Amino acid sequence: MRISLIRLLFTLNLFSCIMTVQAQQQPAPVVYTIAQLQEDFTVLRNKLERSLSNLYLYTPKTKLDQIFDSLYRSLKPMTEQEFFCHITYVQSFVKDGHSNIYPSEKSRNERDAQAGFFPFQVNWDGSKLIMIRDQSAEKALPAGTEFISFNGRPVNELIGYMLDRLVRDGPNLSYPVWILNSYFRSYYSFFFGNPEQFRIRYRLPDGNTGETDVRALTRAEIKKNNEERYPVINQAAGISADTIFNKQWGLLRIKSWDASLLRTQYHQRFKQETDAAFRKFNETGITHLVIDLRDNQGGDAENGIYLAAQLLSEPFTYVRSVDAVKEHADTGQVLDGRRDAMTGIKSPAEKIFSGKLFILTNGGSFSNSGIFCSLMKAKQRALIIGTETGGNSHYITGDFGAGGAVILPNTGLVCDKTNYRISFGDPATFDGRGVTPDHFVPTTAADIISGRDPVLEFIRTKLLQTP
Repeated sequence: MRISLIRLLFTLNLFSCIMTVQAQQQPAPVVYTIAQLQEDFTVLRNKLERSLSNLYLYTPKTKLDQIFDSLYRSLKPMTEQEFFCHITYVQSFVKDGHSNIYPSEKSRNERDAQAGFFPFQVNWDGSKLIMIRDQSAEKALPAGTEFISFNGRPVNELIGYMLDRLVRDGPNLSYPVWILNSYFRSYYSFFFGNPEQFRIRYRLPDGNTGETDVRALTRAEIKKNNEERYPVINQAAGISADTIFNKQWGLLRIKSWDASLLRTQYHQRFKQETDAAFRKFNETGITHLVIDLRDNQGGDAENGIYLAAQLLSEPFTYVRSVDAVKEHADTGQVLDGRRDAMTGIKSPAEKIFSGKLFILTNGGSFSNSGIFCSLMKAKQRALIIGTETGGNSHYITGDFGAGGAVILPNTGLVCDKTNYRISFGDPATFDGRGVTPDHFVPTTAADIISGRDPVLEFIRTKLLQTP
């Protein structure tokens, strides 16, 4: 069975969407009637109540019902974008990282083909939005520039608005922040549209401030500028094995647990690649292994189990239970357990790696990466280094069987379909957070600009001599 892998695409008023200034010259958007939006909203609510098994994990049913009712009553004629902004506010209360909502496929395709986008790569560190790469036509600002406002709206308000409407698990915001840093221009477009031009107020690295006008660019133009200015020397594989620190340590990078993604994008198979990696490490006498799960959003639990079996000397439980919504009642949901290949006692491999283990994480270490890290931490098998994983360290949702997405009938908004709760970790320690690292080592905008890896640097300078 597969855990649902979120596939990302490529505070102001509670019941309103920020409108874009200087909009692209395009046909006027369709305005949907109240009745149409009520139908779409009802489909979404029914979908959540009947299948999302973590619906009331963080917000009591009475409060969530009030939120749903209030959003429903406040509906008025809206465009797709306005409705998208309106209903995604529920993410602050549903708090389920696998229940994403996207604009319709039609609107996304139209924007990707012809609209202009924000032509910078940025990094939000919790207080500042720093420019990492300038992919604009003007190329007027140096890396490290802080953005203060866009088109007259303060950046911290824009970021707050988006974070309120992005998926997360419980109080953990590491995943939505990672989403913004990875896909900022897409989500800016989703929430605020596609202006032809950005009036940017900024602060340079030397502290001087200023304003400039920057033209929005198509995705093709941004890609061209990026390739010319920031050429990729080596495109890393989905799974790669190397030796580091004078070939004394092993480094296993895993970009995804998803078998389909590994096969189609990287032409790799998980078991074959990891088997080859351990053969390499055994042949070279490696006794210290670093597993890099940064930016790994999840995938097949089967592959997590397979890797854990190479690292644990005793039988282990990867997932405690898998539960579905049996019925939705006035008091909440009634869950019903099911048998699944993820559950039950798992046996170690015939030959395991018994050396010291270090796991690297960040906010993009989501879903199955969280399960794997939760197990390794509970077994005290590894030191975890980096930042808090995305998602939750005890309960996540998943998509099994028919799967697919729910398409709202009028606006066409796309809603991830989740239908099971996956429970792991010790329920007595549940706090709603992700897996916290043993050593907190953030990666800053300055690190990204310089190409420095502070997490590996921390290991080299602080842990290399670990007995």
